Amino acid sequence: VLTIGPGAENLVRYACLLNELGHANGRTGMGAVMGSKNLKAIVVKGNDRIAFAQKEKVQEIARFMAAEAKTNPLSKSLNELGTAGSIPGKQKSGMLPTSNFKEGAFEDFEKISGLTMMNKIGKGNKGCWACPIRCKMVVEVDTPEILVDSRYGGPEYETLASFGSLLLNGDLISIAKAHELCNKYSLDTISTGVTIAFAIECYEKGFLTSSETDGLELKYGDASLILKLIEMIANRQGLGDLLAEGVKKVSEKLGPETKEFAMEVKGQEAPMHDVRGRVSLAYAYAFSPIGADHLVSVQETLVENKEGMPFKNISCLGILEPLDKMEYGPKKIRQFYYLMNVFSLLNTLCICNFGVAPRGIMPLGKLVELVEGVTGWQTSLWELLKAGERTVNMARSFNAREGFNREQDNLPARFFQGMENGRLEGLKLDEEKFRQDMDLLYEMLGWDVSTGNPKAAKLYELGLDWIAEETL
Repeated sequence: VLTIGPGAENLVRYACLLNELGHANGRTGMGAVMGSKNLKAIVVKGNDRIAFAQKEKVQEIARFMAAEAKTNPLSKSLNELGTAGSIPGKQKSGMLPTSNFKEGAFEDFEKISGLTMMNKIGKGNKGCWACPIRCKMVVEVDTPEILVDSRYGGPEYETLASFGSLLLNGDLISIAKAHELCNKYSLDTISTGVTIAFAIECYEKGFLTSSETDGLELKYGDASLILKLIEMIANRQGLGDLLAEGVKKVSEKLGPETKEFAMEVKGQEAPMHDVRGRVSLAYAYAFSPIGADHLVSVQETLVENKEGMPFKNISCLGILEPLDKMEYGPKKIRQFYYLMNVFSLLNTLCICNFGVAPRGIMPLGKLVELVEGVTGWQTSLWELLKAGERTVNMARSFNAREGFNREQDNLPARFFQGMENGRLEGLKLDEEKFRQDMDLLYEMLGWDVSTGNPKAAKLYELGLDWIAEETL
């Protein structure tokens, strides 16, 4: 059952879709699209079994995955704490977004960690249907002061950070409640948290006044304020009506001076990963057709250990040496390009990247076997990666038709400024090197460097003749 809530019905720009109450298609405002069509839910009920071309091969791979999930460190850590387990690592590395990305470390990080959540309000975990990894922690709170319903699952890393460190909020119970409210109202937790953080900074700097905030004092660390603003956003009440437009639209209304700390790309608010400590993440945020997105390509820290399984799993792509996370230049762009096609392929196949290399436990070679087993097609890794690249080019061509070009492949100004605390204090992106690398990326893709859009020759090479002929 795919549903929307009042936030989507009220056309909050970052409203999302909810599956079975606890699984969110969080980004890009698809909930608002359904809301605009007065479409409340889509219900699918099937009785037939899915037929596989080579059933025994698929079952063999399923057994392999089930066995690996029990012993492989990549899946065991996700099974134990889910993505919430990454809070301490982000803090240690100085990359835990704090106070609207001004800082990279949060004093109360332990109060919102996955381990604290499991011990304090955890009620076990669950996963998608038949998944052996089961990475979703379920939480429940039943006190006279506050109730959190376990049917809505529990906050994952992005939610813990966006309603926690980003807003200087160490109250775990309020974060769990914020997660539940966003699921009830069908609001993307990332965009909601980042929009609230932006509003607070605007208030601090005088771009929002008490007359515009319905008398509310917007300040960091105020748990009750966060919950109140979520309600106001979902119902478009008072200040919530403005914040329902998202960071880009709010910034445009409040003035160009606010753009410097408006943490969005192409209108989509930044996820809880700071690009100043991982250069390929900067490429991903700028390049993504949907705006800031951390799942465009691999983050370097995952493949920095030459002996680690994730790095070994990408050697079949010709990536033979790990690269420093702060390295710029041709080698980094090449790695980003190849792994972008892998991530695009996984999206095309509707496969979770927690299951398949480099982040997951299934090697890319076995993914080829799986596709053959399901479909009966005789294929290869090369052909599948071309399918991933084809998807990248189709998305870019769509954006080009709608008027986008490389001018929108940009980043918030704050990422080119030094962090104010944490292990990476003072670190910032090198803007000149970043621009040069983006030029190189377009060239490597076979795109026009001046526009950042696909050339006809690349579209023909990928078999996208119909797009090439439409755009010529």
